[in-house]
Amino acid sequence: MRNLTSDLLPSLLLAVVAAIPNHALRYSALGFLLAVTILCTIHLSSLSTQMRQLAASIDETDEYIRRKMAYHPRCHGSLTQQMRRLLEVAKTASSIKCRILNSETARFNWNTYRLRSKEIRECAKDARDIHTAVQVASFGCGKAEYQRKLADDLMETQFLLTAA
Repeated sequence: MRNLTSDLLPSLLLAVVAAIPNHALRYSALGFLLAVTILCTIHLSSLSTQMRQLAASIDETDEYIRRKMAYHPRCHGSLTQQMRRLLEVAKTASSIKCRILNSETARFNWNTYRLRSKEIRECAKDARDIHTAVQVASFGCGKAEYQRKLADDLMETQFLLTAA
């Protein structure tokens, strides 16, 4: 489901522009809105913005894994494996950042931008996949711990019943 503001904002802006009586001002306002929209799109799709979002995703996943390691000590092996995968993603992100910084001194063209952007998207996808894998692993560990607790309670109850 789309956000209400994303549906409502263009309609409101066009209504305000339509309320401008002078055609020259109306077209100037439309041109200004189009320029602002293009600049915002360029900023949101810039490599530095994508790298910041990737770094935030990696940091969030790292923190999530560390919390789950502390909460589910029996799943330490699978969580450590996911941490290793996340470190590989962080290493790849670092090498992408180095290539971006090196390419800023050289000639930077559209194909280079598309290639770096694709690499960043792949790293972000890997980070999301790791986050999902940790969620699944921690859910399985939580269920296993709960089943062990139930089995212990059942054995304790049976012992009490046989002793009585």
